[in-house]
Amino acid sequence: MPYPPRGPCGFADLLGGRFRLDELEEIDDGDRTDDGTHLVSAEGRSLYLFTSDQGTTSACGSGCLENWPPLVAAVPTAGDGVDAGLLSSAAGAVADQVTYSGHLLYYFAGDLVPGDANGVGIPNWYLVDPAGNAIDGS
Repeated sequence: MPYPPRGPCGFADLLGGRFRLDELEEIDDGDRTDDGTHLVSAEGRSLYLFTSDQGTTSACGSGCLENWPPLVAAVPTAGDGVDAGLLSSAAGAVADQVTYSGHLLYYFAGDLVPGDANGVGIPNWYLVDPAGNAIDGS
């Protein structure tokens, strides 16, 4: 499904809102992308970092957040394969935004079902590997 470019972060708001979750896990998403294993929410939704962020200071403003809602949990819990020592939360774009290896985590509104990784290839947005690094899927 093509998404029309629009708004400050590249895509129209498809889902919007914030999601409060308390678990992360890793999956192999080889069927959707060639990016391999990356962090997902407990529901299997892909998680992204934004390279324009400065540590836990978000560069994603209100229009951006409509398309890239933050992962929020006051006390995040690591699932299988996720390093709990890299997991925390901070006052990023919103209170209690989950961080991993110092990166604020976001969903992409264009990922409609678990396993989607439609944000791959959008400038400055990257899936996150289990070590906390950006996965360059370009």
